[in-house]
Amino acid sequence: MNKSQQIRFCLSALITLLGYIFFISLQNVIESHPPLQVGILMALGFGCVFWIITSPKFFHQFVRETSAESLAIIRIIVCSITFFIILLFSDVSQTALLPESMIQPMGVMQFFYVIPGLMELGRNQGFLQILQWVTALILFLGIIGWQTRIAIPLGALCFLFLGGIERQYSYLTHQGIILFDLLIVLSFTPCGNALSIDSYRNFSPKESNSDSQEMLSIYGWSRYACWVTVAVTYFIAGMSKLRIGGFFWWEPINLKTKLYQCSLIPCDNISNFDYSLKLIHAPDLMFAIFGIFGFFGELAFVLVLFYQNFRIVFPLLMISMHIGILFLQNVLFIDFILLQLIFFDLEKVKIIFPKKLSLFPSIKLPLFKFKLSKINQQTNVKNSILFYPSMISMIVIILSISWYYQFKFYPLTPWAVYSNRQTSGKITYYKLNANYESGYSGSAHPEKLSTDSLYNAYKTAIKNCFSEEKAQVAICEEFVQVYPELNKQNIDRKNQIKSLKLEQWQWDFKKYPGDKNYGNLIDSRSYNIENNQ
Repeated sequence: MNKSQQIRFCLSALITLLGYIFFISLQNVIESHPPLQVGILMALGFGCVFWIITSPKFFHQFVRETSAESLAIIRIIVCSITFFIILLFSDVSQTALLPESMIQPMGVMQFFYVIPGLMELGRNQGFLQILQWVTALILFLGIIGWQTRIAIPLGALCFLFLGGIERQYSYLTHQGIILFDLLIVLSFTPCGNALSIDSYRNFSPKESNSDSQEMLSIYGWSRYACWVTVAVTYFIAGMSKLRIGGFFWWEPINLKTKLYQCSLIPCDNISNFDYSLKLIHAPDLMFAIFGIFGFFGELAFVLVLFYQNFRIVFPLLMISMHIGILFLQNVLFIDFILLQLIFFDLEKVKIIFPKKLSLFPSIKLPLFKFKLSKINQQTNVKNSILFYPSMISMIVIILSISWYYQFKFYPLTPWAVYSNRQTSGKITYYKLNANYESGYSGSAHPEKLSTDSLYNAYKTAIKNCFSEEKAQVAICEEFVQVYPELNKQNIDRKNQIKSLKLEQWQWDFKKYPGDKNYGNLIDSRSYNIENNQ
């Protein structure tokens, strides 16, 4: 065994030990206590992963060298998606209008709230609005690559906090979590060494030669770490369906239940399509194909890590799958749709850009000639090349153990997205109707709430209205009283809501597929609005 193999062996042993320590640590915070043999096998598996990926053959066959520009493009994609989600799909300040009684523990938020006064600030509309704009500004700095080493991790931290604020009023949603994961990964990479203001400021004609082979390897490892984060996430999402729903998760009645339910009460407030309800008489084979396509597509997505051709095929398949989910299930995974771009070799599109980019009136900058700073070039790249396989191993460890334990501790999640299997054919859903002072009665349009976080809070609250626990019913009643203020942009100020009626419906589409009313009313609750605004 040569020196290089000795180092790899020692590090593999260390990764094995860390994996086992992580396993034991979780025993103390999770109710289930699997046998220690399971922990030993898992830890050995992590050590084997590190041993395999640190072999030169693995690097040359699967990881491969890449340029600083290729990694920078991933930075731009991730920061841009996060930036636009914050600006277009989020208004965290509105959560301050929700009843404080709706707040529930949400993972790492308990550590944020150790800071004196931060919980109170989290209920302040002005503070939340400013924080949202500051977060967007920081992510914009990540896009343009200014102070990248600070902007990326700081943007991730702010995005984590904002996401926790939104989720603490409802439940652990999955939109945006993959973006946080990628921001954390990028924080440990030299993603600002190209296509950035930082690289322009550190550009020197004397250092305009090509990157060293070691740095090209680091860029390759960094890119691969981003790929691993997305690919393993898809894989454990598929494994959660296999574990919870079973091998026949894809059967037609299960798919119909999920599609119809999200059409009768949209799963998010961005879309409100009813296309799946028009497919009520479609053959079961079509729904089975939909299920197989999604189920096995998630499981097989991990192949993008090993075959170059699959890095074209599977991203395109996932884009089509998510678009289908949008129109048939009313769920927009905008982050996953756009993140497929990181698997394409977008550096080749530079031929469509001008050779020079003018950032300032008197300065011409070569678009793809940004190079490393002196500090980065003096980095011990040999140690860095060992660091990235270690980071990839830790990514696999964290995601795998979160899946194994079904660990829901924001931002950790087993990615059990629609993983349960429903075969009864019965769907329970809710309608919210309003009586206005003018005498008009009709839908209160909860799907038009301004943000997804408010809509998720609505879906959580209305279920409590029919609970047998008085505390849960009280939370629902508090929510109902603030509902007119939450949805005031869709309410005529001269025609205020006088009362709200919440209806619980149930539809057995298996027995009555042609029911134009989509079921029967089984229960209802009426609430007078005490304080009209």
